[in-house]
Parts: sequence; structure tokens; C-alpha cells
Amino acid sequence: MRLNVMGALVVIAAWAGVAMAGQLPMQATVAIVDDAGTLVGTGLVHDGIMEIALGDAAGGFVTLQLTAANGRVTTFQALVPTDGSLEVVMADGVIPARVLAARNALAFELRSRGTVEAQSAPPTPYGWEGTFD
Repeated sequence: MRLNVMGALVVIAAWAGVAMAGQLPMQATVAIVDDAGTLVGTGLVHDGIMEIALGDAAGGFVTLQLTAANGRVTTFQALVPTDGSLEVVMADGVIPARVLAARNALAFELRSRGTVEAQSAPPTPYGWEGTFD
């Protein structure tokens, strides 16, 4: 029994290490929420690109959440500075989201416009996605 518990701890530690190293899923939906829990951005990781769209309300500290096709969730703390870019908090400091994407061999596209609305039904095979007005 003790061996099973140790094995489970090793698996959990390895999984946490992958998330901390900034490994992104290759197929995922992206949700960005502010500290109040309001959805301020959405996106997708697919076909070798990470696409993110930020609403006009995005600013300050946010949570970047990627939900893979298998349901696994990877979460990062992030920041939307006044210039509208997206920066991600990593163990080695704060880096632009485009650098995180490049570290995972992904192209990066960031758009800013409108307000973000959550859709009631998942329209993509990856799960939830938002839309812009």
C-alpha cells in the first residue's frame, strides 16, 4: 500500500513540474479571468498556434486557464499591462505569452476588442470557447 501512495505522489509531482515548466497542451481552449472571476479573454491552442483574444475589460492580474481535449487543466497566473499585451508568471520571471508559446513550438496571435461572452454550449471539439461582440 505504501508503494502505491509513493507512486501516486511521484506522478503528481511530475505533473506539477510539467505545468511549472510551462508545457502547454497542443489542443486546448483558453479562458482568461480577472480576480473577480469575470471572463476577460478566450482562445484556442490548435494546429501549431496559440490564439488569444482579450476583451476591453482585460487589465491587471488575471488567470490563464488552458483546458486540453482530455479535460486536463493547466493554469498560469498572468498580467495584462496597460499596453494590452499578455504576460505570464513563470518560475524564471514574467515572460510575454508569445515567448511561452514559442517555448512550446507554437505561433502566437493576440487580438484585443469588444466584450467577452461565454457561450452556453461548447461549439468546438476542445470544449468551451467564448465569442466577441
